[in-house]
Amino acid sequence: MIIYMDYCIIASRNSTKKEIAKLASKFKIIYEGDLDEPLGVKMGCLAQGSFNISQPLQIEQTLLAIGLNDQTKPKDIPSMGIKR
Repeated sequence: MIIYMDYCIIASRNSTKKEIAKLASKFKIIYEGDLDEPLGVKMGCLAQGSFNISQPLQIEQTLLAIGLNDQTKPKDIPSMGIKR
């Protein structure tokens, strides 16, 4: 049997490095550091065990795709919409 995994996220209440060491004793593993931005998703730990997830790159790409950039000047008054 052959198993190939390109990408894996390991999360544990215990020491993640201990869990990785256990797996590394049986499998070839490349540890690439702590998890903070997998696949463009930025993750951060907050107080009392909660966490924050955001996608800053996706937001930036969306704003550029619709023509909003650093040169865009926002208006204080919203648009009145399209009159027909």
